[in-house]
Amino acid sequence: MAAPSPRLISVFSSPQELGASLAQLVVQQAACCLADAGARFTLGLSGGSLVSMLARELPAAAAPAGPASLARWTLGFCDERLVPFEHAESTYGLYRTHLLSKLPIFDSQVITINPALPVEEAAEDYARKLRQAFQGDSIPVFDLLILGVGPDGHTCSLFPDHPLLQEREKIVAPISDSPKPPPQRVTLTLPVLNAARTVIFVATGEGKAAILKKLPRVREHRGPLTQLRGHPPQWQPTFCVLRGDGRLEWFSHREEYENGDRPLGSTTLTGYTVLTSQREYLRLLDALCPDSSRDHTEEEPDPLLEMPVSSPLFLQHPFRQHLCFSAATGEAQRAWRLALQGGIRLRGTVLQRSQAPAARAFLDAIRLYRQQHGQFGNDDVTLGSDAEVLTSVLMRELLPALRAQTLPGLRGAGRARAWAWTKLLDAVHAAVLAGASAGLRAFQPEKDELLAALEKTIRPDVDQMLRLRARVAARLKAEVQGPLESCLRGKVDAQLPQITQTLLSTVEAELAAVRTLLTQGMDRLLRLLRGSSSSTQLRKEVYSFGEMPWDPELMQICYREAKRSRGQLGQLAALFGFFGTQSLVFGAQDLAQQLMADAVTTFLQLADQCLTTTLDCDQATQQLERVRGRVLKKFQSDSSSAQRTFIHGWLLCIFLPFVLSQLEPSCKAELLKFEGDVLAVGSPALTIEGIYEDVVRGFLLQRINRELKKALGARNMSCILDDCSEEPWDQAEADVETEAQRGTCSRQPGPSTEVSPLCPQLPPGTFQC
Repeated sequence: MAAPSPRLISVFSSPQELGASLAQLVVQQAACCLADAGARFTLGLSGGSLVSMLARELPAAAAPAGPASLARWTLGFCDERLVPFEHAESTYGLYRTHLLSKLPIFDSQVITINPALPVEEAAEDYARKLRQAFQGDSIPVFDLLILGVGPDGHTCSLFPDHPLLQEREKIVAPISDSPKPPPQRVTLTLPVLNAARTVIFVATGEGKAAILKKLPRVREHRGPLTQLRGHPPQWQPTFCVLRGDGRLEWFSHREEYENGDRPLGSTTLTGYTVLTSQREYLRLLDALCPDSSRDHTEEEPDPLLEMPVSSPLFLQHPFRQHLCFSAATGEAQRAWRLALQGGIRLRGTVLQRSQAPAARAFLDAIRLYRQQHGQFGNDDVTLGSDAEVLTSVLMRELLPALRAQTLPGLRGAGRARAWAWTKLLDAVHAAVLAGASAGLRAFQPEKDELLAALEKTIRPDVDQMLRLRARVAARLKAEVQGPLESCLRGKVDAQLPQITQTLLSTVEAELAAVRTLLTQGMDRLLRLLRGSSSSTQLRKEVYSFGEMPWDPELMQICYREAKRSRGQLGQLAALFGFFGTQSLVFGAQDLAQQLMADAVTTFLQLADQCLTTTLDCDQATQQLERVRGRVLKKFQSDSSSAQRTFIHGWLLCIFLPFVLSQLEPSCKAELLKFEGDVLAVGSPALTIEGIYEDVVRGFLLQRINRELKKALGARNMSCILDDCSEEPWDQAEADVETEAQRGTCSRQPGPSTEVSPLCPQLPPGTFQC
């Protein structure tokens, strides 16, 4: 497998323009592959709108190549619905009718599923056909895969947070619980997608624009490292690859990666921490087991001490086996550290970035579960996917018993014993994760039934429910106002200004760094224009400018501003039981990346609109200077709004759980007085606990909004989140949307602030003069 080429993005003004360009790309790729005698061109197709697009444009584009060239094409399908070929949902059936009938391509050149088989057998049969077609490849290596993107971000039949995303052994997988009908499908897996020589993602329509804008990107990073692995562990040469989805893989040699072989091992980076000090890591290892700090015996040699590590990379996880690497140079160590930290952040903020009601409802359920067990503070346990979050919660509960039952009988001494403990934890974590994933999948049908039943109870009585909610909230407010105000005055008011300033200074410093980088990038392009640089040099600089938000070395200038505040933010744990510092830092970093990405996109869009080949360089420079001014003005507006929203949300996350915990003994008993009124409604969508929390939230929001007005000024305070009104129970007549319809009661802030660019698209080409 050849090394991946750079990522290129093109945006078109119409589906027709996109289709014509896509057809030309397919033909050009085929010509490159068929340049050698005896070679063939392998193409993987996806369904949806791609069928009509290719059917309209590809026959004419491929005609000049002639039948002899097309006879060397081999076609497969990236996924397929398990329906007869005559069915309207059959991807192959649609291509056969609309495209293949127009091309001199025979049935023997097309690899299809057998729709008559059960889904598991159909997947095995399709995998067998692919292995026959790609003999010599352990993983089929397509010359070109054309993939679509769903509104939820899925491609092929690989859906967000689905267990198939973790599949590493199979090249084709069955799926029987597709969130999108029909439920039974056959799909290529990620190893096949990653092995392809070229991959094109095609997305059309406004619904796809939203998900593409929110999809974070991590640059694939790869290179040689030394890894501590084997039995017994030894430092061995390894070739590592950090995939764009935040998954780390390692191979014995580079050739194994390039040949598409299976990795020796892989892991998602959720929950890991990168350490670059061997001394710091050994101290951490010594603290894992009660007696792990005693001297090593001759019978238990310590591979960590046999060879001093000059440029180490230690990946530590509270419930998984540690990964120990060493880079050849300090420069390589830094590059890997930044790349790994980006992957950790990407994996950790999956749910926080999501706007799906189900994701928010899940986080709310985790929060309520923890509150019922006396854990009120926000916590980094919510980092990761739903199955990973659930696994972390369960592992924390299991850990004390696991220590008591297994540590006394654990063999070894010193750090060897600690190393064995991490391996044991890793095995338990894998079992719990598998169980959590299976449980969530099994619960999906029941959840759908419960939601349908809940909707039936809500729709007829929504007005009555909201009126009752408002009445109960008003009475409850009178009951709890005294102790609540006392708590706020005594324990919140004194700390709120300082914490607000800490968050404000953190975000302001970060966004100032973003603005500086953005300005420098635009000025660099202006200097090139003034200097009449070659179009090749200009195109290269434009590409670099477009990649700025995804350049970990460059963005580190912004990210470190959030890291610097970690010490101050860490003090919140002692004051308010807040243990979500990592989530907060990740959120600030995601915000910086999102604002940078939006600003870069806007600049390129406007530049492409106003710069044409009819302008000379002086005119083009003047136009670009105007664009620069507009972009900076919009960035100021966007960043101000996003900053307010971010700080407001995190203040609520810090203080609301604390206030609820302080009121737990005195006010919770008062809720029993109102339980009968709520139960009379007979709907699980209305709970006394939810009303009580909204009352407390309303009082707290008055303080937060007041403090934000002092710190930021009263301008545009309406930009704050919709659910941040000071008294939510007074909205009964104005807003009939219930918590159950929204899927959540309490939102955790994240980088998902809508920052709309001036234009909706990236440029279709590179501007030039």
